[in-house]
Amino acid sequence: MNELEEMRQKLESKKLMMENMSIRSRLAKEDAGKQEEQLSGALQSLLVAGGTLSVTSRNLQVSLWYIIMNLISTLYVQFS
Repeated sequence: MNELEEMRQKLESKKLMMENMSIRSRLAKEDAGKQEEQLSGALQSLLVAGGTLSVTSRNLQVSLWYIIMNLISTLYVQFS
């Protein structure tokens, strides 16, 4: 009878260990899903910001080109 009780205790211990592992696994999966959502949002924000930065850079280049051309035109008129 004592041996049977030890086997039951071992079985119960293993059952509790498996339940614990199952819970930890589920929580880790949920956490990974949340992190994936956060990273996806951050990546989307970076893509939008990169596009905005690219457009702003091009606009700045065009503005500088107009300023330089205007300056050259002004200097040409002054020294002609």
